[in-house]
Amino acid sequence: MKNIKYLFLFAVITSVSACFPDNDKAFDGATVLEFKPVARTVKSTAAAGSADALIQLVGPQLGSTLALSFNVDPASTAKSGIHYTLPASGTVSLAANSSSVMLPITVIAGSVTAPAGVKLIIQLDQAAGGIQPTPNFRQYTLTITP
Repeated sequence: MKNIKYLFLFAVITSVSACFPDNDKAFDGATVLEFKPVARTVKSTAAAGSADALIQLVGPQLGSTLALSFNVDPASTAKSGIHYTLPASGTVSLAANSSSVMLPITVIAGSVTAPAGVKLIIQLDQAAGGIQPTPNFRQYTLTITP
C-alpha cells in the first residue's frame, strides 16, 4: 500500500509538471540595436568617461565589425565642447562576435551651473545591413547636473 501511494504521488507530480510551458529564452525576432539603459543622470563633477552609454545588439552576433551611427538630437540643451564631448566621427564600432559596445561620453567637469542641469539626447541611426534601432530604446538621454 505504501508503494502505491508513492507511485501515485510520482504520477501526479510528473503529469502536472508536463503542463508547464516551455520557457525558451531564445530571441527569434529581427536583429535590432538599443541603448541600455535609455536614461542616466550624472554630476558635472564626474570623472571623464563616467557617462558612457551602452549600445546592445539584440540578435545573433555578427562575424564582422559593424559601424554604429548616432546623432545628437537638436532638442538637447547640452552643448558639445562645453558640457560634453563625443566621438567626432558620429560612429562607434561594434566588434565582430560581440553583443555590445560603449559609446564614450566625456562630461566636462564644472560645466553646468543651472540647478536643473542640461540634457544630452543621442539617437541611434540605422546600421549597415538594414539593422534598425528598436523604436522604444533608440534614444539615450543624459542629464548633467551641477
